[in-house]
Amino acid sequence: MKKKVLIIIREFIPYSLSIGSCMRVIKMAEFFAQNGMEVFILSGKGQKISYFGYENLINKVKVIYVPDTLIFYLTSMYKSLHETKFNTSDTKKANVVKRFIANFMKYFQGFVNEIFVPDVFVCTNHSYYKKTSEIIENEKIKNVIISSPNHSIQLVGLLLKKKYGDKINLIVDYRDSWNGTGIFKKKLYPFQLINEYLEKKVLKNMDYFTYAVPLILKKINEKYFDITKKSLLVMNGYDENINVSGNFNKDNKNDVLTIGHFGSISDNPYNNFRNPELFFKALLKFNRKIKLCFYGSVTISKKWQDKMNDILEIGENLSHIEALKMMQKMDVLLVIHSKIDGGDEVITGKFFEYILVEKPILLVGPNNMEIGKMIKKDGLGYVMDIYSEQDMLNKTDIIYRYWETDKLVKYNKENFKKYSRQKQYKKILEILI
Repeated sequence: MKKKVLIIIREFIPYSLSIGSCMRVIKMAEFFAQNGMEVFILSGKGQKISYFGYENLINKVKVIYVPDTLIFYLTSMYKSLHETKFNTSDTKKANVVKRFIANFMKYFQGFVNEIFVPDVFVCTNHSYYKKTSEIIENEKIKNVIISSPNHSIQLVGLLLKKKYGDKINLIVDYRDSWNGTGIFKKKLYPFQLINEYLEKKVLKNMDYFTYAVPLILKKINEKYFDITKKSLLVMNGYDENINVSGNFNKDNKNDVLTIGHFGSISDNPYNNFRNPELFFKALLKFNRKIKLCFYGSVTISKKWQDKMNDILEIGENLSHIEALKMMQKMDVLLVIHSKIDGGDEVITGKFFEYILVEKPILLVGPNNMEIGKMIKKDGLGYVMDIYSEQDMLNKTDIIYRYWETDKLVKYNKENFKKYSRQKQYKKILEILI
């Protein structure tokens, strides 16, 4: 009899704003299906964004969507903003109004998120719990994996353990820390106490804990109690089954030094940890011609688009394969992170995708970042301090000279098989029942 596994995630294709937020679960589901398991995914339903090239996955696994008012609101706002992104001057006033409303709602959402613990999405948890119970009973499922953030979805697991006890094998999966970084902490002390209490309850009641970054477990062990014996490090990695090289020359060189960023990025100062403003300011002082290309969920204000007009090029969301092919056309691939708090544990999924296409990686971020240590240790590229304009200018000059003389970093992904998703996800098979 086939093993069955149910994965619960708040945002999933085609209702996810970016592929990055659900790629871990997409590839996990694919891997389980390839290993003869029957896979179910439960997620929220909103306005359709994109399948990002993974329409076929829906035929290999069973995806169940729960109507989610908040997901619907977020996806509606996203579509509204991006549908008017390239409109003519006739609609400029309408676009300004829409952007004003979007910014107001972001500030309001930040306030609401502060008073709802762990986050505002907790309001829709009952629908997920009800549907999950139905699936577990109808399909006789024992393995339940809950992947977060948003961390409020982990509270569904608490209710399930209370109802089913040892009849289910509950695996709590963290893509990011809950209370280990400033991103999800509450500013008001009473709410933060509740936040930590809920996380402790989740960790005490789970059967296993999987986490994407080594520091996540270290922080939990130091903050609460030691869960090492129940824990597995399962990094994101790259898909070794994808071959995008074809006849493409990975050593191609553009006429202008071209740096590409793929995924979500925004210059909104509120609740944003990928803000490129400081990098923009440095590049405006760089006295040689370069080009920045942003693809994905990109929100850059008109002010910065005007200032960076000769440098910045903004593209749309691409399917996963299209994105990988576009990455190959870049000279250097960019990872940017703008917050110190929580930056230490950041190993973004795009880092592994960049390794897959074997291009030099440029990290622009705080000095405490784990990914920076990995780039230096493995010789994968270059690291800049986002809080030092002089360092960014100096390193950009070095990269430019290396590009000019064909001496940019080169490496072979075959030397980094340890980062393949297949090797990482194989660990989970050992804890499924």
